[in-house]
Amino acid sequence: MTGLQLFWFIIVGVLFSGFFFLEGFDYGVGMSAITIAKDKREVEQAIGSIGPVWDLNEVWLLTAGGAMFASFPYWYASLFSGFYLILFLILVGLIFRGVTFEFRHHSHTEKGKMLWTKVLGVASFAIPFLFGLMFTSMIQGVPMDAKGNVTATFTTYVNFLSVVGGVAVTLLAWLHGLNYLALKTEGALRERAAKIANILYFVLYAGEVVFAVLLAIFTDFFELHGDRQLTDDEAIVGGIARFNNQAVTVIGIQKGRNLAENLATNFGQPSPNGYRKALRLMKQAEKFGRPVITFINTAGAYPGIEAEERGQGEAIARNLLEMSDLKVPIIAFITGEGGSGGALALALANKVYILENAVYSVLSPEGFATILWKDGSRRDEAAELMKITAPHLLEMGLVDAIISEENLIDNLKRQLTESLGELSLLTEIELAEQRYERFRKY
Repeated sequence: MTGLQLFWFIIVGVLFSGFFFLEGFDYGVGMSAITIAKDKREVEQAIGSIGPVWDLNEVWLLTAGGAMFASFPYWYASLFSGFYLILFLILVGLIFRGVTFEFRHHSHTEKGKMLWTKVLGVASFAIPFLFGLMFTSMIQGVPMDAKGNVTATFTTYVNFLSVVGGVAVTLLAWLHGLNYLALKTEGALRERAAKIANILYFVLYAGEVVFAVLLAIFTDFFELHGDRQLTDDEAIVGGIARFNNQAVTVIGIQKGRNLAENLATNFGQPSPNGYRKALRLMKQAEKFGRPVITFINTAGAYPGIEAEERGQGEAIARNLLEMSDLKVPIIAFITGEGGSGGALALALANKVYILENAVYSVLSPEGFATILWKDGSRRDEAAELMKITAPHLLEMGLVDAIISEENLIDNLKRQLTESLGELSLLTEIELAEQRYERFRKY
């Protein structure tokens, strides 16, 4: 980030903070007009307290949006591409809320004034709730492709945690408004606002604790996308996670659960972009001191023409070169197929483990039989000769241990805890040397 970008980032942050700080009591007063105001006089007293300032407070939001558009257009575009529906509803709420002041003023009947008071109250509840919904979704993380397009669906930003966040922001705005009324009004309305505010303090305190716990539970994995060169490869999934309260980088190969996903992931055969994405995440992990954990299940790298045109061999070789000198622990798990250089490109690790029914080989038995005997049908014979099963690999020292698939999750956790504890005792130089010696002995 350049100095100019940092300057504008701070400016945008100040503008949004100003909007939420000043507009917060506006929303809270609007909520109070339909909740704690008992009669016409109290309603007029509440709304009158923000009459001179509410439109000026909106300027903070408009200025913040304009500054973001001018200084960070891609950020602005990504925000609107992913949260278009929520932002549209917020805009509708702002419009309705804005016109209520004029329509209430020009309404000649009590019924008309009451109607627009209710519109003001509902909009005042809805807007902070939608803002909270959106910002909590951002904290959780939303799917974004290599071009910066957010591909969020309705359930991405409307879920249990985001709803809790929306309610928390709404209550915070209401508390802000109650405190404002306690300062700016008098009589029974002032006393009632102060009393409810004191109760709401304890509710929000408890809510903050619950929200923090939920945030810790629901944000244990933040997926990252794209190789920052061309595109995103769905065969490689990776991101930042938390294991035993320690930040780690997790990278895995996925094959998909149905035909559409199988085709999107090339049946778990990564392209050069996938390996470059994995390397990007590894280098990021090295920068921030996070251990790297990989899960490998591939028949090999994708053999298509476009993969060769984009430098499949170079991408694999680059991963091997960079991983050999990575200054953080690397732990690899072979979970199914571990085929050829496509698997090795994620398995040059300090510790390599294999599930009891997984295989790990330089190429497929069919390929071995075709090369050696010109007869791919002799794959069973080739498999026996190649010694690709877990017991054979452990015997030859190619893997460090076999993970039993009974109580698999517990076994993985136990092995990871043990390995991370062991490798954390090594220095950066010792980690690289241990990795070098491990593969050099073959």
